[in-house]
Amino acid sequence: MTPGSSDLIFAALRGWVTPSSRVLILDPMYAEYAHVLERVIGARVDRLTLSRANGYQVEPERLADSLSQGYDWVVAVNPNSPTGRHLPRRQFEHIFAEAPETTRFWIDETYDGRQGSRVEQSVNIRPQQQTLRPRNGVQVILCRRS
Repeated sequence: MTPGSSDLIFAALRGWVTPSSRVLILDPMYAEYAHVLERVIGARVDRLTLSRANGYQVEPERLADSLSQGYDWVVAVNPNSPTGRHLPRRQFEHIFAEAPETTRFWIDETYDGRQGSRVEQSVNIRPQQQTLRPRNGVQVILCRRS
């Protein structure tokens, strides 16, 4: 446990992501991820640019198609910060099911209180999935390993 999400992002990602890791992030997205991944760790980061014309909505088909490029990690904030756009859990489940076995997911659900929409409810789908969420103001990582 850490006192906040920035501390958790800094500590946890440094333990899993290496300079040789290929990482896909959403753009725009909470800037701490890009900072830690690119500047602190030195990972190879690509961005899935969200369209202003589309209201910065995450397009699940584009995200799923991007996974064929061999990413080690996909990092997403849901609902996205700063846009507030939400990708429903069922769409994430489809993306997880279609992703290469070597791709891991870090899904940050920092402030979503929608019942039945949390990706954490799908944590058993992929052993590689990581979920970050608040519990009583403290950030928690849920890791399921097989």
